[in-house]
Amino acid sequence: MDATNLSINSIDTAIIEYLISCQDYSDSYQIARTLGINRRQVRSEIVNVREILSCFGFSLESKRSKGYRIVERDHLSELQQQLKRYAFENSISYSYSQEGRRDYLAQILVSHCDYLKIDDLADSLYVSRSTLINDLSVLNESLLKKNHTLLENKARKGVRITGKEISKREILCDLFFNIYSKNNYYIKFLDSFTDEKCEMEHNILATLRRYDIVMSDIALCDFLIYLTVMCMRVCAGETLNDSPDPSLLRFQTEYDVARIISTQISNHLEIYLNEYEVNYIAIKLIAKESSSIRKEIIQDEKTLAVVEDSLQQIYERCGIRFHKGSHYKQFCSYIDTTLMILQFNEKVRHPYYLTARENQPLAYELALITAEVLHQHSGHFISSSHIAFYSIFFNNWIQSIWNRKRRVLLICGLGVGATESVAHELEYHLGRYLDIRHTCMYHELNMQNLRDYDLLISTFPLPEPIELPSVTVSQFVSEDDINRVRTLITSDYDNFQAELAFSPSLFCYENVLSSQEDIADIMIGMLCNQFPKLKPSYVRTTLESKHNEFTYLKNGILFMQLERSLNSLNSSVVCLLRHPYIYNEQNIHAIIVVSSSDRDYYDALREASRVIGRDELIRLVESGNVRYADFVHLYKEEW
Repeated sequence: MDATNLSINSIDTAIIEYLISCQDYSDSYQIARTLGINRRQVRSEIVNVREILSCFGFSLESKRSKGYRIVERDHLSELQQQLKRYAFENSISYSYSQEGRRDYLAQILVSHCDYLKIDDLADSLYVSRSTLINDLSVLNESLLKKNHTLLENKARKGVRITGKEISKREILCDLFFNIYSKNNYYIKFLDSFTDEKCEMEHNILATLRRYDIVMSDIALCDFLIYLTVMCMRVCAGETLNDSPDPSLLRFQTEYDVARIISTQISNHLEIYLNEYEVNYIAIKLIAKESSSIRKEIIQDEKTLAVVEDSLQQIYERCGIRFHKGSHYKQFCSYIDTTLMILQFNEKVRHPYYLTARENQPLAYELALITAEVLHQHSGHFISSSHIAFYSIFFNNWIQSIWNRKRRVLLICGLGVGATESVAHELEYHLGRYLDIRHTCMYHELNMQNLRDYDLLISTFPLPEPIELPSVTVSQFVSEDDINRVRTLITSDYDNFQAELAFSPSLFCYENVLSSQEDIADIMIGMLCNQFPKLKPSYVRTTLESKHNEFTYLKNGILFMQLERSLNSLNSSVVCLLRHPYIYNEQNIHAIIVVSSSDRDYYDALREASRVIGRDELIRLVESGNVRYADFVHLYKEEW
C-alpha cells in the first residue's frame, strides 16, 4: 500500500490517535467506548488501521483477551507528525469528535446541490439515523442560520442546503478555518502560498506586498481560505450572481488589487471570474486588511459621529476622557473600516475572542460601549471577534496614558559632554519612567516653556522656587541620586489616573451588608464572574487571609491589599455601601480590594483616593441608584 493511495477517514485517525495515547493493549470495547462508536465499527476499521500503520512503517500487534497495541512505542511522535501531515494535505479533521463529524456533514451538504438521503448520510458517517437527525438540528441552529441559509428536508427526497452562493461559501470558509485553527495549520497553509514554485499563490502574495495591503497572519489565512473556496466553487460551476453596491468599491485601492488577483487566478486556472467575484475579493481585502496600517483616514460625517459618540459615552459611563493624538487617528481608521465591513455584512476573526473579557476587563467594557454606538448608527451588531480587536486597541490606548513617561528638562552647567553623561545615566536606570525632552544650562532656563515638561532635574540646587516638581542629582550620578528620582516619580500620587484602575464589571452598589461574610460573598461573585478560571474557594481563602493589609481612610474608604495577587493583572474591586458598615468602630462607605503584586500601584491608588471628600462620598452613596461613572468622577481629573 503506497502513501499516495492511502484512504484515511476520521474514525481511522481517531483509533490510531487513541492507540498512541495508550501505554498498554486496548480492546475493541475500550476503543468504542472512548470514541463514542460501536464495537462493530472498530472491528471493521482495524484492518484499514493496520494497513495505514504499515504504510507509515509501524506494526499493529493484537492479542486475544488483551486487544491491540502499536509495537514501535519509541517512535510514536514520528507517527503523530506523519498523521498530522497527511491530515493537513488532505483537508481531513485530525480528531474524530461530535463537532468534527458535524463540520464534515456541513461540508458534504454545501458541496451538493441535490437532495441527499438521511440514511445514506448516516451510513457514510457510521452513525445512526437518530444521531444524524440530531446533528442536522444542531447544524441548523449553530451554523446554517447564522450564515442566512436554510436546511430543507423533504420526504422521500432527503435534505439539502438552500441559500445564496456567498452564504454557502461563508459556511465552507468557517469549516476550513476551524480545521486549521484546531490543528494549528495556519503556518503550513501560509507556507503553501509563499513557495515560489507555486506560481499563482506566490504571485497573489507578491501583489498584496506591492500595493501595501498589510494583514495579520490570521487575517491573511482567512483571506486565502476564501480565495481557495471561491476557486473550488467556480470550478464546480457555482458562481456569484450579485454583490453589494459596487460604487462603494470603485475608488478603493483594494478594488484595483482585486482585479489583478482575479486576472492571475483566471489565467492560471483557466476559469472566468465575473464582476461579482471581483467585487467580493475587494470586500474581503477591505475586511481583512489591518486598519492600523491604513494611510488614509476617511473623515466623513458618519465616521466622526461614531468616534465622538463613542468617546462621549465612554466618559459618561466610565469616567475616562481620551484626548486626541495618534491613537485618536487610529480609532477613526478602525471605525471607518468597521462601518464598511458592517455595510458589506462581512466578518473578522480573532482567535482570542473568548478570553479578551478576562484578560483586559476595562478595555473590554470600552469595546462593548463602542459596539453599542456602532449598532445605533449602523443598525448592525459587531461580532465577538470584532469586540476583541477593539479591546486590544483600547488596552493599548490605556497603557499609553498610564505608562506615559515624565517629560524631563535636564539642567547641567558643565557643558555638552557632562550633560550627555548625566542624561545617559538617568536613561539607563530610569528610562522606563523618564523622557528627557531637552537639556539646557541654568542661564537658559527663562527661555524654556515649563508647561512642556512634567519634571525638572538639575545637577545643582536651584536658587529660586520653580513651578515644576524638581530634584537635584550630582554630576556623577550615584545610586542615591537614582533612588531619589525614582521615589519622587513613584510617590507622585496627584497624577495617578484612578479611573484607569477600575472596571465596571468589578463595581457594585449595595444597600445593606451586615457581616464580613456578606462582603466576601459579593467580592467572590464579581471576581469569579470576571475571571472564570478562579475557583471560589481560592478567592475566599485569599480574601479571608490574616495577612491582608487594611488601611482606613478618613473619608470613609476601607482599602484592603491582598497578601497575594489573584492573577497577573492589577485588579481593584469596589463596593459602595448605602448604609455604612462598621469596621474598628469606624463608618465604612466604600470598600476597595486591590489584587496586585505591584506595591507602588497599591500605594498610588490608596493615596489618590484621599482626594475624595467624605461629605461628597456620603452624598453619593445615600443618593441611591449610584452608577459606576458617579464613583469614578469623585477622583480629580488631573491629566
